[in-house]
Amino acid sequence: MCAMLGMTLQAQVEFYPDQMRTVSKPVGYVDSKVRITTSDMQQSPMSSNQTLKAPKANGETCTLTINLDYDREIYTAPFFIDVITDNREGYRLFDFEMQGTFGQSVAAGTYHIICMFWTISPTSTHRGAPFFVIKESVEITEDMTLTLSPEDANNHIVLKNYGPDGELLKHDYGFYDSESGQLVTLAEGNVDETDAIYDIKLKGEGSITNFTSNIRLHVPTLEEQSGAGCDFYISDVSDRFLLTQVRICKGKQRAVDDPFVFYVSYFSTDNVKVGELESTPEGYVYHMDTYKYSPYGLSQVGVGAGWKYTGLDYNQPSTGRTSVGYYDAPKNGETYDVEAWINLPLTDPIDNAYSYLFNTIAFDYNDGEPWGVIYGSPMTPLDGNLTHVNVGHHGYQGSYNNLYGVINDNKYEGLMTAAEAFSYPVEQALGDNGDNCPINAVNVTTYEANNQMRTSLTSYFTGRYGEMFYNGMGANMTLKYNGEEVDLSTFQPSGKGTWEFAINNPNVEVDGLPGHNTTTVYFDQNQEDMTPPSIEMLHFKNGDGDVTDRFATAADGTMEFYASDFHYHYYPDLWKGAFECQPMEMTVEYAPYGTEDWNELAVEEVPELFLKPGWGYFYRGSLAGVTGEGEKGWFDLRFRLQDASGNWMDQVVSPAFRIDDQAYSSVATVGSDNAREVARYNLAGQRIDANTPGVAIIRMSDGTARKVIQ
Repeated sequence: MCAMLGMTLQAQVEFYPDQMRTVSKPVGYVDSKVRITTSDMQQSPMSSNQTLKAPKANGETCTLTINLDYDREIYTAPFFIDVITDNREGYRLFDFEMQGTFGQSVAAGTYHIICMFWTISPTSTHRGAPFFVIKESVEITEDMTLTLSPEDANNHIVLKNYGPDGELLKHDYGFYDSESGQLVTLAEGNVDETDAIYDIKLKGEGSITNFTSNIRLHVPTLEEQSGAGCDFYISDVSDRFLLTQVRICKGKQRAVDDPFVFYVSYFSTDNVKVGELESTPEGYVYHMDTYKYSPYGLSQVGVGAGWKYTGLDYNQPSTGRTSVGYYDAPKNGETYDVEAWINLPLTDPIDNAYSYLFNTIAFDYNDGEPWGVIYGSPMTPLDGNLTHVNVGHHGYQGSYNNLYGVINDNKYEGLMTAAEAFSYPVEQALGDNGDNCPINAVNVTTYEANNQMRTSLTSYFTGRYGEMFYNGMGANMTLKYNGEEVDLSTFQPSGKGTWEFAINNPNVEVDGLPGHNTTTVYFDQNQEDMTPPSIEMLHFKNGDGDVTDRFATAADGTMEFYASDFHYHYYPDLWKGAFECQPMEMTVEYAPYGTEDWNELAVEEVPELFLKPGWGYFYRGSLAGVTGEGEKGWFDLRFRLQDASGNWMDQVVSPAFRIDDQAYSSVATVGSDNAREVARYNLAGQRIDANTPGVAIIRMSDGTARKVIQ
């Protein structure tokens, strides 16, 4: 066995035994091997299928031969073909040899066969349109051959997507010049890229499969069909099926320095037949997010937008997300604004298995290297008002079987899709995304299967407003295994042991102060409970209930957070796992920024806000008792958590909160003779210019600072 080290975006470590790779895999199969990797910046929207397993053969198997019949000059081959039951068990097939005919051994039974062809011909009037082919309730009781063709998708669904001003959102249109081989634009549209995410569901049950399509820039088609790139074609199916689409359009920039504007809309068709679906302009809600870029991402930036869903699917928890990014975005200093018009329902009016959420995105780049991504806090229109729906790192799950709940009778119970105590109207978020030191919501999964230990650890850096910092490239990680430090690039675990991970993320700057999150977790695989506790999400509120980590006085601040000790259970017969929340000991301490002068900060459990087992235990503490003086008024926090089995976490968040009237009352003025002024701030930590009257703190190039009256 070997191991690889890769710290690109989201710190993730996995240790699995080697296993042979199969060419044709059950849907949701995860290749197993020893590896230390990171999650991709764009996670597949197929995550709702990650809990699928192959049906039991019961001794009866058949060979299903798939024959793809399509014009290769007009269509692409399906990226995959799902052979799936009502219970979402089945197979995902791939035509690796691109021959158009291939076979698969399947358990005898009744399946839906689903695939998508995509038009690619530049002369086609429906270039870019997906053709969904669904063979419904196919009885496979003997060897059989099935032909799939885009010609079967004979129902054209026209989607008219209107913006908030009532204008049809459409791409440029024109034609393909066969002599020059170029696209010729006859008239410009008002959007230049569209991502469409399709979800095929069974009513009352949930998603069977997902597809995405993307249209960029020119669409060579007739004027009246200029939006046809995100129309779709589908074969005849019964009214058991429901197809939905979330569409994200990037509007054309009005000026070079203007923010990007995204238009997000949602379509749902009850009975998929020929017809039109339209968005309603009055359904849009406007929002603008401001991002502060990380220290490692100031030289080059980008922005994007994404959507996610979280909810119960087939009576089981299901999450997914997708995103689209645009790089080399204009930048105003250290912040950037992203505008969005959002037209999403809280739940689908026909199939209420999901809550659809939207978030903007900021990409931190440095000299072309991706230092990190910040996914903004998810939000959804609730009764016409935008509401942050904080899902913590749970809503970013999906790649593996780390789902939350207790399994009884093959169903999850007790799942919570969002933390209501951490949800609030967007106008109550007083700060900018990324302008804080995140917590590290560590997710550890360790269990024994087939007499082998399987272990994974993922660091979810979660901000005050529910934003996710995928900036693991700046993080450092070390591991002690059975008390001895090991080389992560070559480490190979043997049997059960004790693990101590130390993760330091220094990619933080707040109010000009360098910050960091330093987290150490310890767990013992010789105990029944092998999972360490963790803090899940953290925010602060002022006396008006606004979410902020900056206060005029200590008495104005309150801290709230979720923490948990999730004991992992694996169910091999179900190919699923779940976390059971258990009690733990909790200690919280504070210290003036950059010092080790720790003092206990009293917090208390609030049982009525427990979301067990989906989220953990809710804690609340007042900052009124905080004493001391911090640089610019900033203080650090330290969390110490330990469970009954001796597993623990120690986490320092620096800086964590600011109290204006407890800022340094005097500042050292000693410095080198040739030191120059770098920046100056008022006593609230806000950057000011040299002509601003009042007391100012001047930071010098040699690291010293001085107080002046100007």
